[in-house]
Amino acid sequence: MLQSGSLIFTEKRGALVILRDQIKDILNDEVPSDRPGFIGYDKFWDTVTSNSVLRSDPNIDPVLKDATKLRFAVE
Repeated sequence: MLQSGSLIFTEKRGALVILRDQIKDILNDEVPSDRPGFIGYDKFWDTVTSNSVLRSDPNIDPVLKDATKLRFAVE
C-alpha cells in the first residue's frame, strides 16, 4: 500500500500509472516557451475525482467528500 499525502493506493504502482498516462497524453504537444507547466497535484486530483474506481475506494471517498465541502465553503 502506498500512501501519498492523504490518498492511499492499494496498488503500489497506482500513482505512477496515473502520472504515466498524463505524460502520454501530452507527450507530443508543443511546450509553450512562456508556459512550460508541469504535471502535479491539480492534474493528479482531476484524475482521482474522475476515476470511478478511485472514487469508490473507502480510503479515498472521505477525502473526496471533505474536498467537496471545502470547495463549496470557499466559493
